[in-house]
Amino acid sequence: MSDISGEISEGTYADETAAKDAAVQSEEVKSEEVLTEEILSEDVQSEDVQSEEVLSEDVLTEEVLSEDVLTEDVLTEDVLTEDVLTEEVLTEEVLSADSEIAEGQSELPSKLVVRRVRTSPVEVMPRGPRDRGLLYSLLDTARFISLGLVIGILLVVFVVQRNDVYGPSMEPNLHEKDAVFVEMISKYFIAPERGNIMTVNATGIPGYSKPEKIIKRVIGLPGETVTIKDGCVYINGVLLDEPYLADNVPTYINDSGVANGYDNITLGENEYYFMGDNRGASLDSRVLGPIPISRIKAHVIAKIYPFDDIGLL
Repeated sequence: MSDISGEISEGTYADETAAKDAAVQSEEVKSEEVLTEEILSEDVQSEDVQSEEVLSEDVLTEEVLSEDVLTEDVLTEDVLTEDVLTEEVLTEEVLSADSEIAEGQSELPSKLVVRRVRTSPVEVMPRGPRDRGLLYSLLDTARFISLGLVIGILLVVFVVQRNDVYGPSMEPNLHEKDAVFVEMISKYFIAPERGNIMTVNATGIPGYSKPEKIIKRVIGLPGETVTIKDGCVYINGVLLDEPYLADNVPTYINDSGVANGYDNITLGENEYYFMGDNRGASLDSRVLGPIPISRIKAHVIAKIYPFDDIGLL
């Protein structure tokens, strides 16, 4: 009996000990949970405090900015008010001055200040011509006259000239003592065309001994075959229409021309065949042969005399 009681007593003691240990562990767990809750509470409170401090700083910054804006607005209003007041004061003073002058007062107000503001550029009046003396005027006039003479000489020598017609070889279109204008520029840019009246330097060509240039009409062009037969002119075998000739004027060639082959000739490069309009009285390519372009001097463009027969050619 005692043995059983001892065993029960030992079992009871063990149970009590286990219960105490469980209670102690439970209290430790609760203590740890309490500590954890306190730590979390402190962290939350710390974050709330920091958030409140940040919000407080933002509020302070907004208040400072608001005060700055208000200060600028106040300053702007003060400046505008001062400008308006200044303009009003100036306007009142100017009106007062105008009224006093209108009333006949001779003295201006002692405190009146008139300020003129320039709103447009100053107009500078041109200087009048200076009198440089008689010598300067003479030299200036001589300079212009000399310039005009130089230009005139250049035009006459290199551009346009007046030529006179001698002999009847270009009748009925040009007569003895007619005056014509010739230009000397186009030959450098444009090749002579059939029907053009040109001046030719024939001096030195066999069969011509005069110093004067001859005036003839272009009949054949480089590379063409000119044929004269039965009183007519053919170009490459085709009869040439010549409306500038007088009615029923035939074209013939003398024996020397035939002997030289000028009655049926093919022109070379830069060679032209010339004849006068009065075929029976003209010394031209039928005797002189083809004319190289280097001997062509000018293009006759107009008749200027006699005055009753002025016109382009």
